[in-house]
Amino acid sequence: NERNSMTVNKNKVLVFLLAVLMTLPICSCGKKEETKYQYQIYYVNKAGTKVLSTEYGTDTEKEDVQNLLPELMQQLKGITGKPECVPPLAGEYSVTNYELLGGQLNIDFDEKYLGQETVAEVLNRAAIVRTLTQIEGINTVTFSVLGAPLTDAQGMPIGIMVAESFID
Repeated sequence: NERNSMTVNKNKVLVFLLAVLMTLPICSCGKKEETKYQYQIYYVNKAGTKVLSTEYGTDTEKEDVQNLLPELMQQLKGITGKPECVPPLAGEYSVTNYELLGGQLNIDFDEKYLGQETVAEVLNRAAIVRTLTQIEGINTVTFSVLGAPLTDAQGMPIGIMVAESFID
């Protein structure tokens, strides 16, 4: 009887240890992976009155333009996880092309880009430029619509933009 009791206790201990060991891999999966590089992704607040930023971590170096540019462009389109932030590339319009030549990035949009209200357009532009000029090798940004340079309300070309082109 004593022997049966010891066997039952051993079995209980073994089952307990096995259960603990099986949960260890599950626990480690919940760990947040550390990323090497941090960038600010800029968004427009829900009220459409200012530009906000949120930190974005990745393993892509800022010198790796070929991979980082499409990655950050995707972040500018996507869900922020913050309801107060509206991604600047999530509107009715689409990017039709972008090209980097000699440190100048040109982003070309479809005709729907011109349908934005003036304040919203400026804030979206600020968010895009501030985000993408963090990439090494992108010094300036220009916008075009269907291949034609973006113009202001008076028909004057907006021209070359840098992060400092926009005030808070």
